[in-house]
Amino acid sequence: METLPFKQLPLVLKIAVGVVFYNAWWSIEEFVIDRHGLWKYMPYYKVADPCVWDLAVAVIISVATFALLLLPSSYCVASPHHAPVVVSAAGLRSERNRANRWRNPAINMAMKM
Repeated sequence: METLPFKQLPLVLKIAVGVVFYNAWWSIEEFVIDRHGLWKYMPYYKVADPCVWDLAVAVIISVATFALLLLPSSYCVASPHHAPVVVSAAGLRSERNRANRWRNPAINMAMKM
């Protein structure tokens, strides 16, 4: 399966990415800022109403999404040299490191100690 750059995604998915990030902001706003009273320390913040902070987050998300469209496609595609991560009993290890472990004598010596 090939990884697609952000530029090649349909417009609906690009918009969905922005909506997901805005929903994350809304969740932080609702469950952290409003409930714990952090809004007292945020100038121009209005509880349960749209405010400057909401507009600022929307602008930042829009600029970041637009910046992804301007990146060259070489930055957006996963490199074939990155091996998939495998969960093992000892922790996280990549397939490439597991294969190279037996080829490197220094690692073999360290593993025996």
